[in-house]
Amino acid sequence: MAESTRWRGALALALGMGLGASAAAAADRVRICFDVDRQSVHRYQDAAGQWHGAAFDLTRLALQRAGLQAEWLPLPWARCLREVTEYASRQQVEMLMFASPSPEREQALWPSAPLHADEGGVWYAKARLPEGPAWRSRADLKRFTLCGMNGGNFQWLADWGVTGPDFKPLSLQSALLMVQRGHCELFLFARQPVEGAVRLGHLQLPDGLAFEPYPDHASVTQHLMLARGNPAAPALLARLNAALTALHRSGESERIYRRYLPGGTGLKDTGRALQPPLPPPVAPRR
Repeated sequence: MAESTRWRGALALALGMGLGASAAAAADRVRICFDVDRQSVHRYQDAAGQWHGAAFDLTRLALQRAGLQAEWLPLPWARCLREVTEYASRQQVEMLMFASPSPEREQALWPSAPLHADEGGVWYAKARLPEGPAWRSRADLKRFTLCGMNGGNFQWLADWGVTGPDFKPLSLQSALLMVQRGHCELFLFARQPVEGAVRLGHLQLPDGLAFEPYPDHASVTQHLMLARGNPAAPALLARLNAALTALHRSGESERIYRRYLPGGTGLKDTGRALQPPLPPPVAPRR
């Protein structure tokens, strides 16, 4: 009940801010949700209640440069994802910050140009696996008991014949403790968010844990996601992509991220184009 009251109150506040606005102003306003519970180096709330973080700061600046007024909605992640995915029927939240693409997600969401790239891999306990996972490919994940964050993107596991995480803890701290205590052997999670959270004092890394990148050393890009069910999405996406691409090319995004993460955005190592092609307009999904 408390959770429901919290998100409904946030949504009502955001909607109330738009009353009396002109149609032109409404077209330049976007409601964007993000995970209120999983605070990290990319988004966290300070003692005064203000939100900061690498991805948050870059998103806020990109929206400003695109001429968009943001109405920020901190929601539980599952609800945030549902609000944007089901925009055609719910008509409440147009965008979320942030997520990795997958074929399943892209049926309902359009990814923006990337915000940053994380080094994909696993966290493990050195006492249990002194030599690390000792794998040759991601298919070897099937040999281990796996943990993965609740609501995470695990569709790719099926491509390697892996059924999915055995456990899905709700918090990053809980997941790392499960690895330390032997409840799961590998925790599927990127390196930078953990190290950044430890650096900022938001997380305690349990003793004896280490990180191992996936054998292919592939990076995972993170994006703003826009609702396909919103007829205005293609125009919004074009404005956001132009702003993000300009921020990356000017080096401003790197300067923002290096305040939180020594490695910056990580995009220079991905080999991917900064600006994805703009999707054609489509009818809202029903």
